[in-house]
Amino acid sequence: MDRSNDRHTTAADDAPRVLVADADPFARDAIQRALGDKYEVILCGDGETALTEARRQPPDLIILDLLLPKLDGVQLLRKLKNDPLTAEVPVLVFTSLLAEELSQTAGADAFLSKPLRRSTFLAKVQELLRKTKPGKEECECNDW
Repeated sequence: MDRSNDRHTTAADDAPRVLVADADPFARDAIQRALGDKYEVILCGDGETALTEARRQPPDLIILDLLLPKLDGVQLLRKLKNDPLTAEVPVLVFTSLLAEELSQTAGADAFLSKPLRRSTFLAKVQELLRKTKPGKEECECNDW
């Protein structure tokens, strides 16, 4: 498995774990900066790596783009939602594609279009984390 695009950031031991799957290294970097050091962020550059990471240690939230190599975002989303290990993990589709209906049909819990204001993105992240980590979702996150 090629892990050259993967990066883990460390936060407090009880910090919510957020897995980010995006082929664009600049987008991964921007999301990482936005989430700051309040979350443990796992960055993946393709769908296969994201699926492996999600199954290895299910995160509290998954943020994915639909435009992923090796396993596209819709396939990844369906696999995540059909796997007992990851079925309950909220998934935010964050993409430049006009595919909200497709994302919802595949099982997305939320959909946001790129580009987007940082405050709107962080509000949605915190809303979804309330489902898995009550009381741990608030953060003062860094700028894009």
